[in-house]
Order: sequence, then C-alpha cells, then structure tokens
Amino acid sequence: DAVTETGRRNQLASASVLHSRTASRAAPGEPGRKESFTMLEFILHLVVSALLLIVVAKIVDGVVSSVNECRAVKLACGPDFLVVTPGIRLAGEAVQDQKRVATPAVARAAGADFLVVGRSITRAEDPAAALERIRAELG
Repeated sequence: DAVTETGRRNQLASASVLHSRTASRAAPGEPGRKESFTMLEFILHLVVSALLLIVVAKIVDGVVSSVNECRAVKLACGPDFLVVTPGIRLAGEAVQDQKRVATPAVARAAGADFLVVGRSITRAEDPAAALERIRAELG
C-alpha cells in the first residue's frame, strides 16, 4: 500500500561479512595494502560471493559490506545493486576495534553507494567540521 501511495518502496540491504574481520587492515588503494590475497581474504571473498548468490535474487536491494568487497559486489550484482559501506574514517584516525575501514574517497572509488560514518563525527571535537572534511574529501 505504501508503494501505491508514495510511488516509492523501501529498500533493504543485507550484511555480508562483519567489517571487524580481516587479515589486512589496509583498504584497497591505501598504503600497506598487500597486492596478493591471504588465505583469509580469499575465504572472505568466497563467503561474500556465496551470500550474494542468495541475495541477488532480488530478495534485497543491496548489501552492507566493507570497502574491500565493493568492486566484487558491483561486478557480481550489477551497478544498481546497492553497497552500504561501514567503517568509514577520515585519514589518520585510529582504526579502534574496526579492521575493515577506509577513507570516504577510497570507499567512493571502490563503488560504495552509501557511507556509514560514525566515530569520525560523533567523537570529533567539532562534529560539524568533521562532516565538512568528509564532504570536502568527496568533492
């Protein structure tokens, strides 16, 4: 009924692999990133691919996934399949308990549609200034 009234429908995204799991802390394109996959990274990519086979049947509109899998998701599911990317940090900020993190620019370049930014804003001395830094980084 809501779709009929508004002309819009809700969108649903499913989680892939928790962004606190990784074998390498560096995101694609960032210093320290290994060019070859470790076994754990390879297994994580296989898990994400298997999960995508389930959700690509249009059960959901997208997936919550780290920046590390953004390109693979877009290749497997098409450019319109949404990728919500958590673990977004401004450059130089502490990783803390999250291991699969990236800067806003790296996430956008990897194909993320929505960026989940929390601590970079909520723990900033000046949250409005932190938000402006993120906006500036994204252009």
